[in-house]
Amino acid sequence: MAIEEEFAKEIAKQLPVKAAYEDAVQPAARQTGQLAEDLVKSIRLALFPIQLLAAAQDRFESS
Repeated sequence: MAIEEEFAKEIAKQLPVKAAYEDAVQPAARQTGQLAEDLVKSIRLALFPIQLLAAAQDRFESS
């Protein structure tokens, strides 16, 4: 079993993992993060009228 482990380690050393991350995964992860940020902003924008009414109600009740 030690031979298989050494073989796997040597193959892992030769694979360009960092280059693959920078070329393939990093742009996709960045785009996914931007999509999530846009989604949260859209939800907050859609809920803004409800938040405004709740703030007005709190102000009205405390007066």
